[in-house]
Formats: sequence, structure tokens, C-alpha cells
Amino acid sequence: MGYLKQFHIFDSGALPAVHGWGSSEWTNPGPVKLIGKTYMWIGCSVGTKMDIHFDLRRKSDGAIIDLVQWDHYDDPIMPSHRGWESHSPGWEIDSGDGVDFNYFCSGDNIGGIVKKVHYIGILSGTL
Repeated sequence: MGYLKQFHIFDSGALPAVHGWGSSEWTNPGPVKLIGKTYMWIGCSVGTKMDIHFDLRRKSDGAIIDLVQWDHYDDPIMPSHRGWESHSPGWEIDSGDGVDFNYFCSGDNIGGIVKKVHYIGILSGTL
């Protein structure tokens, strides 16, 4: 196994925290990659009260590679981040296959002010 290298970053930027799902995808242009570590981070506006979900799934079979859920109902709190998650022996992503980045929030527009939510996912592995 070679050295771990970061090969894809998903960064949603600050999104309006409205009820619903969003997604992005990454397709492996080749050769086969082995995901050995993932990093997932969720942040949201102070005072936000909502459920937040973020998962990474292999496109070919829908297998969950990583998942984080956050019931955000209290302040003050820190952004929800776990740091790096190790996957052994790793998730193989063939050429032409890829990873779906799926995210959801229950929405929070209390008082007519639209809050923000932000998702970051990083894939690292052998190239």
C-alpha cells in the first residue's frame, strides 16, 4: 500500500438552512483508488435549531463509506467534526465509479431569519 494522499475535497460553502436534501458527486477518472481515511465536518449558524445529516456513499452500490448526524438544539456549541476516520482495509473505488456526498437539514427559519449550514468532506487514500 502506498502513501495516503488527499484526492478529493467537497466543500458546500455556507448554504441557506432550508428543509431538504442536497448532493454532489465525485467520479474517479482512474486508476482504482482505495479510500483509507475520510474527514467530515458540519458547521451552522449560532442559534440554529435543526437536525443535520451528511453521508458519503459509493456510487456503484450505495454502500455508506462515512456518515455523521447532528441534532443541533443548543448553544453555545462547537461545529460538529470528528477529525479523520480510518477505514481498514479501505474502500475500493474503481475507475468510473465514485462517491456521492449527500446532505440534509431539517431547516431553521425561526423569526424569519434564514440560518446557514456548511458541509466539508475529504477523501484520502492510495492512488
